[in-house]
Amino acid sequence: RRVDLQGVADKRTLLARLAAQLDFPTGFGGNWDALSDNLRDLSWLRADGGHALFLDRIDALRAQDTGSFDTLLDILDEASQYWAAQDVPMWAFLSSES
Repeated sequence: RRVDLQGVADKRTLLARLAAQLDFPTGFGGNWDALSDNLRDLSWLRADGGHALFLDRIDALRAQDTGSFDTLLDILDEASQYWAAQDVPMWAFLSSES
């Protein structure tokens, strides 16, 4: 799944964009715990051999809200470790314009 993060510069916008572009179920809590929970479920997405997330244009978040950027990396790492323990690969790729 590709998530376009162009212009996302804060936690609130990041979580809303992820929820919308990853089709999170209705009732997504809009906080870090809810993001972690949803990334450890993903039952609504097809998983042909695993999950791959491509977070495109992460520059604004990285530059303007380093705390949220770091938290996002931690949550992606935890989700990847969770899926690895289930023998399901989960990768997260981040692209930057710089």
